[in-house]
Amino acid sequence: MSANESDPKYLVAVVGAGPAGLYASRELVAAGARVALFNRDVKPGGLAEYGIFHNKLKMKGGLRKQFAAILEDPRVEYYGNVSVGEEGDLSLQDLLDLGFQAILVTVGAQGTKWLGLPGEELERVYHAKDVVYHYNHLPPFSQQDYPVGDSVVIIGIGNRNELITGSAGVDDIRGMLGADCILGGAGDEGAEVLLCLPRKTNDDVCRDRQVGYGGSQTCDTLDV
Repeated sequence: MSANESDPKYLVAVVGAGPAGLYASRELVAAGARVALFNRDVKPGGLAEYGIFHNKLKMKGGLRKQFAAILEDPRVEYYGNVSVGEEGDLSLQDLLDLGFQAILVTVGAQGTKWLGLPGEELERVYHAKDVVYHYNHLPPFSQQDYPVGDSVVIIGIGNRNELITGSAGVDDIRGMLGADCILGGAGDEGAEVLLCLPRKTNDDVCRDRQVGYGGSQTCDTLDV
């Protein structure tokens, strides 16, 4: 690839092929640039590929279709399984030395945010991001084991939550977290699930769920 290939206006390196990098590549080629898209993972998509629950087929299918259309553009060249950084396969200086006139870095969603609770470093305390990566088959998480016990505590009610597993009771967890906890049904693995909401009350969560599902869910139960 060179700056005068197909007479592009600019030659730009985009580091990271999540939604930000992919949509930025689309805008760059629309503005007359030629783009080389470098991605740490083999497959593009970032959290849209590896951070969405695996059975959300409609959502994933729609995103994959949009991403494929961007990558099919001949002005975008995709390089997967290439890490960029001081200890990566390429450095930013390497990219500049290769002739790129600009570098756009679109990474940053890989970080893990903890709540600072005592015991987060203990065995069988997982960040939900790592577990999501595991069941979406992202190495090296896909090669690691995430065993759970007979009961599971989930802290948070977003798409990714912090998991604590073990034998503590509901009252023990409430006291430790200072949070409202809702006892739900059994999960996919047959474990009893306890959902803890440090920032919202049960009524708040139910109201949000009613809005999100068009009022089809009541505040009597939550699907966990």
